[in-house]
Amino acid sequence: MDYARNKKYFEGQNLKVPIIVAGIGALILMGGLSSSSFGTIILGLIVGGAGGYLIYLQTGARPTDNEIDQVCSGQLKDLKEKALKKLGLDEDQVKEADPITFNGYYYRNIRSGCLYHKGKDNILRSSTYEGVMFFFSAEQVYCYEHRFSIVADEKQESTEEYFYRDIVSAATKSETVTYRAGDKDESYSVEKFSLTTSGGTSISAAIHDMGTAERSINGMKSLLRNKKQQLK
Repeated sequence: MDYARNKKYFEGQNLKVPIIVAGIGALILMGGLSSSSFGTIILGLIVGGAGGYLIYLQTGARPTDNEIDQVCSGQLKDLKEKALKKLGLDEDQVKEADPITFNGYYYRNIRSGCLYHKGKDNILRSSTYEGVMFFFSAEQVYCYEHRFSIVADEKQESTEEYFYRDIVSAATKSETVTYRAGDKDESYSVEKFSLTTSGGTSISAAIHDMGTAERSINGMKSLLRNKKQQLK
């Protein structure tokens, strides 16, 4: 993963100086052309080129919204294999229902901090991402959480398992993220899935695509209701 390039996505852009340099170069070039001064023309090309290069460093080398999304989703291609290995399970043990995966931007840091940037599509992206996978056996729900940074070599893994009788709710909830945008604080609302137990513990998972996630959540709710009925 190209951490340095990904980091550029979250860095603020200041094109004032590069544009001024490019403008000065253009003026020098025009002066050289009008006076037919070869030395002035060369100087204008050099200064203008330097301004253009500075503009490129802040724009051309910066990943797009879509590229950052692809970088994040690409890190979850083998999520199922990682989850089963970490949980110590094989697929035959969790065949009660198809596994369910949630993924999305994680708006907290893992160790060294979290960067934010609101894209052209008005989606707030962060430098940390998570994939959360649920598996279902005849008696239990197993969960694997995998979080990672796309600007530093940092990751975080955890596992949980709950008996159906201990689960009291599976629902979506809204959370407000406060982040720094320039010289002021901004708020952004995000949707999360939450699984809560009778002991008060809960697992939250980011929701990147609410349409797809809603179908998965409804399927999980149906399974949990059926299990609760069987336990009565």
